[in-house]
This record gives sequence, C-alpha cells and structure tokens, in this order.
Amino acid sequence: MRTSGKILMVFSGLASRRKEVNEMRRKGKGLFMRGGKWWMRFTGPNGVERKRSTSVDVRGREEEKAAEAVLAKVKVMIAEGKWLDFDQAKNHTYDEMIGRFMKVHAHTVAEKARKSYRNSQAHLGEFFLGLTLDKIDQDLIMQYVTHRRNAGDAQP
Repeated sequence: MRTSGKILMVFSGLASRRKEVNEMRRKGKGLFMRGGKWWMRFTGPNGVERKRSTSVDVRGREEEKAAEAVLAKVKVMIAEGKWLDFDQAKNHTYDEMIGRFMKVHAHTVAEKARKSYRNSQAHLGEFFLGLTLDKIDQDLIMQYVTHRRNAGDAQP
C-alpha cells in the first residue's frame, strides 16, 4: 500500500507540473516540455514561428528559470537584430549527410540492407554530390526521379 501511495503522489506531482506548464503556454511564455528538456517557441526575425531546444533539463524551478533566461536572450537578440539562425541546411552538404547516415545507422541493419544503402548512395551521389542541403528541394528531387526513370535501368 505504501508504494502505491508514493507512486500516486509522483504521478499527481507530474500531472500538476504538466498543468503548470500548460498554463505557461496559455500565458504565452513560449516554453514547453519535450523529451525531458525545456523547449522554446518564438517568432524569428522573418515572422516564422520557430521551435528550438533550450538544452535545459526539466527538473525543477531553477531549470525552468534557466530555460526562461535562454528564451529571453533569444528574444532580445531578435529585437536587436543580432540573432542569426544559422540554417543548418546551408552549413551541411549531401555528402556529409549521407556519410553520417552510413556511419551512424547502416551498421545497425542487416547486410542486405547495407548493400541497398550503398547502391542508393551511389545513384543519389551522381545527382546530389556536393550540394548543400538547402539546395535539395522538391523540384530537384523530382528532377532526380525523372532522370532515373529516363535512364531506364531501375526505379528511383
């Protein structure tokens, strides 16, 4: 009985904490919890809503204050015109992305799947090699599909 009472207290504590966070959302503080971290929601300089992790763990009031400080700093930088959202897509190439994928993920699958990945990497590389990720858009992907279909040797 004692254990179930403690569990109930923990769950009710989490529920009340969630309620407080939802209240903060309604008040427009721009913070929310996701995956054990505080995340922030704000409008960037171009008017687009952004969501970013504050990298602050969700534990207590001190961490919540730290997350609020991170959000406040971002808002000040935006207001002063100093905030630069270095779009990750402009900083990375297809080559880096596929290399990282092969290094991080490919070893976790069966050999047959790895062979398929290497084959896809070769075909995709012919078309996307050297491009930054921001250049790879829907139109370019459709051009790739058309190119592969016209080649007639395989499905895209």
